[in-house]
Formats: sequence, structure tokens, C-alpha cells
Amino acid sequence: MRGFTFKTGAVVGIAMLGAAWAARPASEIQLAKTSLAAEGSPAAARSAKDWVQVSDDPEKGELTFLIGPIPLEANTSHHAVKNPPLVTVTVPTEGYVYGFEVQMQDGHGNPMTNAVLHHVNLIDPDHRELFSPVPRRLFAAGSETRNAGMPKFLGVPLEEGQKLIIVSMYHNPTPEHYPDAHLRVTLKYRSEGWFFPIAVAPVYIDVMGHVGEKDFDLPPGVYERSWEGIPAISGRLLGAGGHLHAYSKTLRFEDVTSGKVLWEVGPVLDEEGQLITVPIGKFWWKGGLPIVKGHTYRFTVIYDNPTGETLVGGGMGVLGGIFKPARGEEWPALNEEDPMYLANMEEIRAAAERRELGMPAGGEQHDQGTHAH
Repeated sequence: MRGFTFKTGAVVGIAMLGAAWAARPASEIQLAKTSLAAEGSPAAARSAKDWVQVSDDPEKGELTFLIGPIPLEANTSHHAVKNPPLVTVTVPTEGYVYGFEVQMQDGHGNPMTNAVLHHVNLIDPDHRELFSPVPRRLFAAGSETRNAGMPKFLGVPLEEGQKLIIVSMYHNPTPEHYPDAHLRVTLKYRSEGWFFPIAVAPVYIDVMGHVGEKDFDLPPGVYERSWEGIPAISGRLLGAGGHLHAYSKTLRFEDVTSGKVLWEVGPVLDEEGQLITVPIGKFWWKGGLPIVKGHTYRFTVIYDNPTGETLVGGGMGVLGGIFKPARGEEWPALNEEDPMYLANMEEIRAAAERRELGMPAGGEQHDQGTHAH
């Protein structure tokens, strides 16, 4: 299988979500890459095999992670649930991931409502993002996320032996008690065989930046928030999706240097202003949107809060995209000593510990049920 270095023009990427803050020494950050839970934490006595089962079906091209069991009392918020710890898994196969499925199920394998899933993130700690030196976000989903995929001629390469961090959070807004809930995450992949997919890499941008709190307060009326950054390499954006909260009006991505708006979309809302979905931008049919190294890019979200009150933590904005580096470009190398990388890994670890204790998770996304991708 071709390496994960992205040295040719045949490269693409997808991404969804993530969060971060305060740095710690590299020796402590290593915990987040190699262990399931901090020593002495509520879940420390449970091993990897107790929390996650990994299975591979080469014939179907499905790599599955089964996380649990998680007892969920009725009418319980994510602050009250003692969630699983951060878990690290080793990929047992190689191939090109082109899609995913997420399904909650009971201890007998029967499907449950996905309403009890707050969110799940798959993080690649050994590769960095395009706009930031933080660990790459491979995949994320919430209760409202639809199973999705890319054209099969595209794919995110996974190497046998590669590490992935799984971060998940649950709640139970239903009146039913679930004593043994499990989360099944299935990555759909294809091997090289006679057909060689175009390798892809995840790209994500957060309106709050890649390190720090991920949500913000919404004052009454129209409110706009932006983030600017410079990509490490040039290429083409082949597709994009959004992650927003209720009362959002606009998501915009523009090249500040050239003065061009590359993509602007309005979310689909219900009559009460609650988010239903964010339309997906598919740009590969026209060769993608240009991303130029050295140019400044601005990501903007606009909200209109009609409640007359400030909604604490009511706003959020994330863009996830598919990126194809320009010919001859090499994906930027990971620096595990970079302060932003250390800060982001620390947030992942610290938030997982808080979730185990049933405490607010800090700089992560909240109220996932009002989001859409």
C-alpha cells in the first residue's frame, strides 16, 4: 500500500470535528496516545478489550469498533453519564476508507435509537491538520449524523498498525433505561486490488480556532464570528460540510488574499429555528476549489438569535473538507513537541477524564442534538 506521506497530486481529504486547550509536558501527553484511562480514574481498572472490540471483515471491506457497555439511565444529560474513557485502538488492516456507519445497539446486538449518542470522534494522533499542527480529525458523528461516504475513487488511507484515538460521549434524553448500550462505528474501506483509489486526508477548520473552547455565547440578534488561517500546502478543496447550532444563518469560506468567496451556504432549519441539516458542498465534479499556500483564508458563521436573551455556549461553527494537495506538495510533518499539538492532546485527555466523572467536558462540543453535518 502507498505510504501516508501524500507526496503526489493524487491526494484528497475529509474531516469533521475537534477541540483543545492548555499544554502539559510531552511525557504526560503520551498518555493520551497509548492508554485507555488515567491511573486511578473510574475506568482505569478496565482494559482495552473491556471497552472496545475491534473486528475486520475484508470481504465486506468493513472495519468495526464496538464500544461499551454504557449504562444509560432515563432522562440523563451528558454531564451526568459516566462515559467511557479515552480509548486507543490499533488498526488491524490496511485500505482506503470511503464511508462510515454509526449505530447504537443493546447488549444483544439489536439496534437502539441514536438519540443517546452525544458524539464520537476518531482522532489520528500521528498526523497533523492542514491549517494547524494539531492531531488530525479523521471522523466525527453525533445523534443526528447520517451515515455518509465519498465516491469510491476517493479514500482515506489507513495503515496496518496505525493508532486511532476514540473519544465518545453519551446522554439519554429518552424515558427508557438502557443498561448495556453499545456504540458500533463501522468504517467502510477498499483495498488497492485492481483499482487504486485516490488517497485522501481529513481537513477541519473551527471558527474558534484549533486550540481552545469550541462554543461561544450568542447575544440577541445577528451575530458574526470568524477565524483566519494559512494552509501549510497548496491544493484543491474537493468537498465540504458544516457543523452548526440552532439559529445559524450562514456558513462562509473565503480566500481573503484573492478576495473570493469559495463557498457559502445557509443551513436548513425547522419552523422553530432548530437545525435540520447543513447542505454538503461537492466540488470534485469541477476539479475542486483552489487552496493556495501563503494565502489567508477566513471561515465565518452568522447567527440570528431571536430569543432576546444571550444563549450561553449557544454558538458553534466547524468546516470539514476533502483536500487534494497540488502536484509535488508534501504533507507537512507532525511535530509532537509543538505547543498547539501538546495543548490539543491535553484537552483530549482532560476532557475524557471529566466525562468519566460525569462532569462537563470543557472545550468540546455541547448539545449535539442541535448540530448537523
